[in-house]
Amino acid sequence: MKLPYIRRARHLAALAEWEERLAKAKLRQAELAEKLKVLTETRGRELDHTRALSKLCESLKAEVAELRQREADADPLQFTLLDRVAAARAGQFQKPTTPIPVVLCVDVEPDAREVDLADPSWRGTDVFLEKWPALMATLVEKSGAASVPLTWFPRADPQIEKSNGSAGFALQRYTQHWEAAQAAGDEIGLHMHGWRWQEETGQWSQDHGDSAWMEHCLRSAIGEYRAHFGKTPPVYRGGDHYLDDTVLRVLREEGIPLDMTLELLPTMQRLVEVEHGTGSLPDCSGAPAYAYRPCVEDFRVPAPGQSDGLGILPLTPFQGGSLCLWAPNHRVDEALEFIIQQKPAPSHLAFAVRSNIADTGYWPCFVENMLSLARRVKEGSLRFTTASQAWQLAMAEKEDASCP
Repeated sequence: MKLPYIRRARHLAALAEWEERLAKAKLRQAELAEKLKVLTETRGRELDHTRALSKLCESLKAEVAELRQREADADPLQFTLLDRVAAARAGQFQKPTTPIPVVLCVDVEPDAREVDLADPSWRGTDVFLEKWPALMATLVEKSGAASVPLTWFPRADPQIEKSNGSAGFALQRYTQHWEAAQAAGDEIGLHMHGWRWQEETGQWSQDHGDSAWMEHCLRSAIGEYRAHFGKTPPVYRGGDHYLDDTVLRVLREEGIPLDMTLELLPTMQRLVEVEHGTGSLPDCSGAPAYAYRPCVEDFRVPAPGQSDGLGILPLTPFQGGSLCLWAPNHRVDEALEFIIQQKPAPSHLAFAVRSNIADTGYWPCFVENMLSLARRVKEGSLRFTTASQAWQLAMAEKEDASCP
């Protein structure tokens, strides 16, 4: 009598279980339907947004193309107006007795100061080398000069060795350019920074406070230059305008005849405050602004009566700093007018830029300022030269002035 009862109880329990499962399935189905509805609505909105963004992108592309065309149309007009202003100005100011030499320095180095070891990019230098020929052709046209020589300062120091595998990386990478540049009348000098890689912190440090390290950086860079070019660098530029009597001693011992590091700036810990380093940059605010031969005891003081040995060509100072060719054109133009009119006339003008300027927003200002220099070359106030040529002209002018 109990067996049917047991079977019926099991049947009812199984039926209840399936009814519960069915209820859960219906609930799950309702939830999924709701989610599908929301997903469909969301997907619809996303498609609408995608279509809207696509239309917006097409509109922006059209606007960018239009702006680029306007810029292309505006540049010739702007340059024509500046040419007319220069022509009008030419008759208002007295030109120097002889054209003042202008030295254009290009520091050839990686894009970043604190080089990323995983990506030691030189893209800026590549872009500069691509853009320079067209700009040089324009400068030749505007100036009437036969050429516009540059003085190049490639890096060959321990930072380059650490980041690129060889201190002579830039010398080797741009070998064909150096050959063509020298054939065209350019000069190839040497640039050096005192960066040291700190393994314990994984950071770069400028060890200006370690004279032995700075001497090692300089001598090793000179060695790399000699190994590549088979000669001693004709001119040197220190990174971050770092110059002291130890550096000048090494330059003398190594037979380098000319330095272009000096900037008339006050002392400071580092050029970029947030960077790591030791020591400080010396006070050069009272140094001469003209070409001179320095005393052995203090490079900021001219050596009286010295007619041979190491020379210094300072960068052109203006209002407590150096006149920069990436500053707005109207400021540079006004500064040039003031400097050129000085009595006595400057022994030279000298400007330095990093090779990555062509890949930055400063390039348009650089182009305008180069054109300002070219116009003054055409007027007869300036002449483009290499560093060594400027030094020779300055010394010749000095000798002529000392003659009775």
